[in-house]
Amino acid sequence: MERIPSPAVALRRYDLLEASDVHDFHQIVLGVDGTMVMAVDGVGQRIDRHAAWLIPAGARHDYAGLGENRQLVLDLPAASLAVPRQLFERARAVSIEPALTSLVAQLAVGAAQFDGMPAGDTQRAAARRFHWQGGGRPGG
Repeated sequence: MERIPSPAVALRRYDLLEASDVHDFHQIVLGVDGTMVMAVDGVGQRIDRHAAWLIPAGARHDYAGLGENRQLVLDLPAASLAVPRQLFERARAVSIEPALTSLVAQLAVGAAQFDGMPAGDTQRAAARRFHWQGGGRPGG
């Protein structure tokens, strides 16, 4: 299973072909555009701009895009003190309130700025870390 040393934020698109994953970090998948389907530990839910999944480390999740789609994905280290343990006690689909929908869209615009940079680019890593830290502050 894949581990991560620090939080990461990415804008992702999912194929029509179903895929599965299990990893050693928590994940929050927030709908931005279009729709995808995801089942976590056998419980399925559509994700669009009004829905999200909270996926605990070690939970199997199956997923597929439904046409054009974009999701904002937050990868969070399971052992981080900054991540409330109760948030990931179990997998769950959640509804996104309109105010949060606007924030997710703004974060997606910021994440999209770094999509064109090479994966190993240190500026990209620093920028993502900055956006993660800034997003956790009032007015950030």
